[in-house]
Amino acid sequence: MNYTTLAKVKAALGAEENTDDTLLASKIDEASRTLDTTLCHAEADYFKAETVTNELVRAIITKDGAIICWPKKVVVTSVTKFEYRLTPRTPWIEVDITNVTISNNRQVTAWDVAGIRSVPVFVRMTYVGGYGTETWAGNPSVATISGLPADVIDAATVLAVRFYKEEKGGLTDSIGVAELGQLQYTKAIPTRVVEMTKPYKRIIV
Repeated sequence: MNYTTLAKVKAALGAEENTDDTLLASKIDEASRTLDTTLCHAEADYFKAETVTNELVRAIITKDGAIICWPKKVVVTSVTKFEYRLTPRTPWIEVDITNVTISNNRQVTAWDVAGIRSVPVFVRMTYVGGYGTETWAGNPSVATISGLPADVIDAATVLAVRFYKEEKGGLTDSIGVAELGQLQYTKAIPTRVVEMTKPYKRIIV
């Protein structure tokens, strides 16, 4: 899933012609994957809303016997199955789903299911997570997205514009400023984008 649209990027560029639509579409995909992997330390489609089946994650068992984990999606809206085991060779133990709660839309906790210990544990779970969906019917020029936070869309748009200008200018850490007739040097990923994505970084045990 992409986190911005061709229309939004072209509006940010002030472009109306369709000459570079293919290149812009590729930069939108590149920017979206950069948000996933480089900035949020997650996997592709981190923000996509979908059902995830039998996802494997590491977790911890607290001293009061609760199992705490953070699934691989940016947010979790519901959990339908939760299993755990202490080692890769022991059987999976299924937890009554009524004992499973979601905190801050990200942390999943299974309560009163283990002994008094504080060790790493393996979890296998099925859940619904993510924010948004994308509709484009194979045509980037008519793509629409829904459900994504505005700052994620903005970050993806800014980054796509940045990557596009680098590609067109053959530059890595500088972009042309036509109005000033000079080059402006800056980091490849704008500080603004880094700051906007900080709240969404994946939590890893």
